[in-house]
Amino acid sequence: MILGIATFDDIIELFVVFAVVTIIPTLGSVNISADLFDVVRLGIFGGIVALLLVILKKFRATTSAHEPHRTSILALIFGVFFVFISFGLHSSLDIAVIGAIAAGVLVRAVLPAARTPIIGQHVQAITYSFFAPIFFFDVGFETNSKYLLSHIFLVLLFIIAAKIAKVAASYFVGSKVLGTKKSIFMGVALGVRFSTSIVILKLLHDANLVPIELYSLLIGTSVIFKFFVPLLLSFLAKRWKPAIAS
Repeated sequence: MILGIATFDDIIELFVVFAVVTIIPTLGSVNISADLFDVVRLGIFGGIVALLLVILKKFRATTSAHEPHRTSILALIFGVFFVFISFGLHSSLDIAVIGAIAAGVLVRAVLPAARTPIIGQHVQAITYSFFAPIFFFDVGFETNSKYLLSHIFLVLLFIIAAKIAKVAASYFVGSKVLGTKKSIFMGVALGVRFSTSIVILKLLHDANLVPIELYSLLIGTSVIFKFFVPLLLSFLAKRWKPAIAS
């Protein structure tokens, strides 16, 4: 349930933010141009990744928990190599991250089920301790703080739109199981974490599909709201204590 809400709220948040952008003329007039050849190539590579995923899942059936089959390891090596090369060669788009995600999906498909949690813990330890600080430093470094200070109203508008989307997603997914108050409380609590939409936004900005003004607004609202979440959660916990504790 928590995973479903955490994923669903990001989807709704992106749609709501897009709707807000289209309403505001200064931000809605973004010229988004895409090379048709790159789009077609991405579609082809996506199909290839899906095909490799199906093949590697079949190989996984022959893989034991302690002694992986040599054929599976060979398929894994060639699969990862092929994905990175295919996504990286002769492309005008900076899609190395997409290649890494696709390679991660392929690796997960072929790894023994018994080893997946252990390997996942090691990967998360390296990612959160080393790569995540570098990523967020880069995100913050590219943010235009002067634009945020001069457009406080837009910042507040984006905060309200994005957080209402999170609460709405939590309500739609969990209200029947958790109840109205618990689902709203969980929707507010989701504001503590940095959503995966930041990664998507960073990719779009690096590809020059999102202007620096919109990029700064979305990043700024995501960071600013983090300071208000503990206060809001404390208020709701005191007000709805019987319903939340039950």
